[in-house]
Amino acid sequence: MLILPYLWPYISGFARKYFFNTTLVTLRTALAADSISDAAEVLIAEASMRSEEFWLDMSLFAAVVVIALMLGTCAVRCCCWLCISVPRDIVESEQMRKGQKQYQKDAQHERDERRARQEAGKEAKSASPMEDLAAISGAISEYTELMKGAGTLSEAPKGEAKPKGPAARQGATTAPSSVLRGFPEVDLLIASPAQKFLLVGCRTKKKCHVYPQDSQAQFAHSGKELQTKGFQSVDAAVREALGLDKDGRVEIYSAAFAPADDFLVVTERNSDTVLGFSLNAKGEMRCAWRCKLPDRRLVSLLPPWGLMGHDTLVCRVDTNAEVELIQYSGGQLTSLKQKFKIGNAASWAQVDNELAVAGSFLHEPRLTKLVPNAAHQSVAIEPVYTVADKTRALALAIVRKGSPSFNTRHYFICFNELGMGLVYDVDSLQSSNACEVVARFEDADYAGYDAANPVRLITAVAGKSYHETLLIGLIRGPRITVYRVKDVSEPKVERVTDLFNVQEGDAVYQATFVQSGLGIATCGLKDERHVRLFSLPS
Repeated sequence: MLILPYLWPYISGFARKYFFNTTLVTLRTALAADSISDAAEVLIAEASMRSEEFWLDMSLFAAVVVIALMLGTCAVRCCCWLCISVPRDIVESEQMRKGQKQYQKDAQHERDERRARQEAGKEAKSASPMEDLAAISGAISEYTELMKGAGTLSEAPKGEAKPKGPAARQGATTAPSSVLRGFPEVDLLIASPAQKFLLVGCRTKKKCHVYPQDSQAQFAHSGKELQTKGFQSVDAAVREALGLDKDGRVEIYSAAFAPADDFLVVTERNSDTVLGFSLNAKGEMRCAWRCKLPDRRLVSLLPPWGLMGHDTLVCRVDTNAEVELIQYSGGQLTSLKQKFKIGNAASWAQVDNELAVAGSFLHEPRLTKLVPNAAHQSVAIEPVYTVADKTRALALAIVRKGSPSFNTRHYFICFNELGMGLVYDVDSLQSSNACEVVARFEDADYAGYDAANPVRLITAVAGKSYHETLLIGLIRGPRITVYRVKDVSEPKVERVTDLFNVQEGDAVYQATFVQSGLGIATCGLKDERHVRLFSLPS
């Protein structure tokens, strides 16, 4: 009641501005009444008439009063908090500075008691960190002298640096078993999914060859022989398909094999044409179809792509994690697009109609299937399995049944930024809701995300049906590390080898297993490095 005279001008001004005239007349009549009971009778009479204007005004007034009370309460609480907590924090800070807090007093009392016991000789004094280091150094020196005396430790010759573990390994260079020359700048280095063929292409030399791997018992040691024989020319097949003479200029820009290694699709840059070839066991090619890209697009502007079936290009766009299917049907190519709602794509893997992706926003790796409708008008993304791990995936891989033909396993492989690789058995989804982890491996040298130096994953399958051996290669910079997973029923992961500085100072641009994991083929970005072949220990 004391503040009502101060608030009355605001209340009356609000009423004149927002209330209806009939409500203002009613309120003036109530205020002019001789007693409170008479004013109440006026308001009750107006309310009983069911006047919408009166009830709307009263509701508005009640809402304003509630909001004003809440704001006033918050303001009072803030003032009380400032007036109480700020001085209290100042006092506590001053007490901590002077060491007057109770826990500080207890700690000081304990230190004084320990010091008194040490001075009285009841407790041994603790050694300082420098004294500990001196003792450790002395012990190491004594142990080294003992080892030298026993003849189990020899000194390095003068002028030769002692090996220092990882540092020495990083400076080492692994020599190739052979070099496949004739490709000074390697733009394409692709092994077919069923591991029957190796495709090597050089745009500057306008040369692209397909090498059947089954015909070479020691493919990794046959680089010199492969320069002159044992291959099929993709350029010659493209010239024949385009109706050019043998001197016609063609440039193979990109290529991909079908999952069964019975089909090859290439893009030719000069004519901006996509061509499909059937393959036989010797790698001989026969043109099955050729067509221009839709909307007069250039083949050089296509994003990275793989092959689904014999007639569908699966293009992968990192931005917005978009997938584009370019299908050949009825003598023309049509485009279908779909997106993953995971932000930008951080890593991809694709084999036939299976596509794995992990995002930059949603990190969980997911395995999906691409299902175009019968009319080729849209494509659906059907989920197969999503790994419940929010750690960023650096690299993904898929191993499908039938690639190679003896393989009966279906794997989904993820390598994350913690340096851990997991091998999931996709077939285990038939009996459970989660994929079984059949193998795991860790490698701290490949941990951590680096956009300028990404980790890549390559795979190969060796052995025979139901007794397959999975080989996994990790690639980062100039280094390759190979793991082998044996006996899936009782998984055993072993580290096969480390290949250091394989490109002699250059980073590995592309790499792939050859001959079902018996070797590795690599190429770099520098000129005159050609294709380097490394044999792996069995």
